[in-house]
Amino acid sequence: MLRRRKAPSRKISAALLVRRDSAAVVLVLVGLLAPWQSHAQGCPPSCACSLPPVDVKCKDGQVLDIFTRMKPDLVTLTLDSITSLQRLDAARMSDMHTNGTTLIEMTIVSCSVKDIGAEAFHKFPNLEYLDLSQNEVTTINPSAFSSLGHLLYLNLSHNQLSRLDGIFTPLGQLRSLDLNTNFLKELSANVFSTQNSLTSLRLDRNPLRSLSGDSFKGLNKLKELRARDCSLVQVDPDVFHSMVLLSLIDLGHNRLSSLPSPDALSKLMYLKVIYLDNNEIQVIPEKSFPETHLQTLDLSYNRISKIDASALVAASIRTVDLSFNLILKIEEGTLKPLAGELENLNLAGNPLRHLLPGTFSDLKQMRILNLSGCSLLEVRFDAFNSLTELKELDLSQNTLHYLPEDLFSVLNVLKKLYLQSNQWVCDCKIKYLRDWLTKASSLEKLSCTSSSQQDCQQFHCVAPTLPNVQISELKDTDLLVCQQASSSALPASTQGAIVASCMGFAIVLLIISIYIWRREKTGHQLKKMCTTSEAESSHVIDEDSKVPPLPNCDRNSLTHSDHNFVFRHYFDHLVTDPEEMDTTEDEEVPEAEPLKQKDSLYSSQPSLYSNHSDAAYGMESTV
Repeated sequence: MLRRRKAPSRKISAALLVRRDSAAVVLVLVGLLAPWQSHAQGCPPSCACSLPPVDVKCKDGQVLDIFTRMKPDLVTLTLDSITSLQRLDAARMSDMHTNGTTLIEMTIVSCSVKDIGAEAFHKFPNLEYLDLSQNEVTTINPSAFSSLGHLLYLNLSHNQLSRLDGIFTPLGQLRSLDLNTNFLKELSANVFSTQNSLTSLRLDRNPLRSLSGDSFKGLNKLKELRARDCSLVQVDPDVFHSMVLLSLIDLGHNRLSSLPSPDALSKLMYLKVIYLDNNEIQVIPEKSFPETHLQTLDLSYNRISKIDASALVAASIRTVDLSFNLILKIEEGTLKPLAGELENLNLAGNPLRHLLPGTFSDLKQMRILNLSGCSLLEVRFDAFNSLTELKELDLSQNTLHYLPEDLFSVLNVLKKLYLQSNQWVCDCKIKYLRDWLTKASSLEKLSCTSSSQQDCQQFHCVAPTLPNVQISELKDTDLLVCQQASSSALPASTQGAIVASCMGFAIVLLIISIYIWRREKTGHQLKKMCTTSEAESSHVIDEDSKVPPLPNCDRNSLTHSDHNFVFRHYFDHLVTDPEEMDTTEDEEVPEAEPLKQKDSLYSSQPSLYSNHSDAAYGMESTV
């Protein structure tokens, strides 16, 4: 009886199919990797080569070895920190053994290139991307880029260029030009006149000091102009005359003292963003941004202390950054022209202290408001009532003691709230904040700059009787005691500081008063001692008309009082009769009382001499 052969099981068939498919995949991979293996074997030293289209990246190698072993089908080439490449010229670039017409992108960075010679890139007419940044390029031959008619992107940043005359003339298709961090002190007229397709120009970190309209003629399609950190003190109104398609202007980190001309800005109908941060602007005058479609205005880190009531009339701005200025107050209605557009307002770092009623009225589109570091002492219950779309509020780093009860209706609809670094006074008024912090939904809203979420949710008391206690842990009995004991709106620390200041001021006043009293007393005594009496004033001799008795006398050897006595009264007391001088030692010397009395009229020390003869002798010896 013949036995029927069993058919192979389905499991075995599936295994055979898998094995057959795996073999096919291996064959396909081997076929694909064969060109790669052959190409990898011929990759220049110090380089990494990828699959076609060929991408070669070389670092820290010798230029001769790299250029002579280059494959002809090169598309992208990157040379990083390659030695012996200080000069790029036609001869050097011809050493590259490759078909130059296939090369689309070339990057030569950090290679200490100092000079770019004539027709240096003539072998690569189809080059679209050229990056020569982070070198030491000081000079570029005017014909260096003569064959690059298809170049779209040119990066010459972080070099040492001081002049640009004529080097961009052949680049009529250029879209992006990066010249930041060079030594450019001025831009010659018509330097970009042939760049009719240029859309992005970067001039950051060049010591330009001023921008003139003649330098930007021909840039009819420019959309982004960046001249950041250029020590600019002046921007001529005609700079933007030919750049009617501008959408971004970055003039931050300069020394500008005023905003760009409103007339010039009004002609830029596509303008969206202006960066004027870190300048020296003090005032935002009336109608500064008329009839523009501006979306972002950055005026942070200036010296702005005044915003004209009509400064933002006819403007439609969505994001305004006025942080870290000197704004003391914002008048009611100043922001009202932006009511239909303003979504993000940053006032951080301004010494506002108080929010005037109506500051944010009618700003129904406001979504983000930053009031951190504004020295706010309190927040009115109706400060944010009109901000119906507010989602993020920053009140951190202020001096808030409590939050009013009615304010929490606004806080409940927020998605983010910043409250850290305030001076919470845990008296009866803190009860509303404590109750709000006990809710899980409230804790989810709290945010801060700290990486720890726990730091964002913990708020400590600073006064009056419960320092360093978390507000959320306060009990009703603590608040009741605080309510009965607290009779002042100021915390104990603040009151102590005021008392100490007053005492110090009183002590200073007392010291000054004692000093003035002693000075007045001393001055009075000196005045009394130095004032001449009536008898002396009657014998005053005119010093201009008096002839000195002894012209050859050395007056420097006399004191001031001796000088007055001797030269004024010498002849009044001199004994001229010889008989009177002929006295013996046994004779009694007459009393000199009259002389003493007369001396007292002319000297502050009346007992200089004891008798008549001694006076005469003393005067003669002195003379």
